[in-house]
Amino acid sequence: MKQKVLSLILVLSLLTSVFVMPVNAATDSVLRYQHIGRIVAGLRITGNSAACEGSVLVIDNYPSMVTLELQQYTVNGWDTIESESKNFTGTGTKALDCDYTVPSGYTYRVVTTATIYSDNTRTTIIEEESGESPTDFA
Repeated sequence: MKQKVLSLILVLSLLTSVFVMPVNAATDSVLRYQHIGRIVAGLRITGNSAACEGSVLVIDNYPSMVTLELQQYTVNGWDTIESESKNFTGTGTKALDCDYTVPSGYTYRVVTTATIYSDNTRTTIIEEESGESPTDFA
């Protein structure tokens, strides 16, 4: 009888540990950013005109910078063909948009990068994350 009870306890503890681990892993992946709430990258191509947009939700009161990169896919992979950056302060949504003329026959995407600095000297980066748009074709 003791052996059956011990076997049952062992089986239950193994089952419990198997089911608990994925829940913890999922929680960790959701809490990916420390100072950034959200990163958005958008791209709309009409003819040869590319409208790019990016926004970042900064959740802590640190200086930040948003960088937009328009990238073109070639045989060598993704190449940045245009880039713009803007500095911000404070919390909330920080946005940047730009328009470019692009050659046809290529696939494009936008990468939005959020850089969070420790203070106004902007010398020490405490967090930097990027997000990319779906691709579009010109």
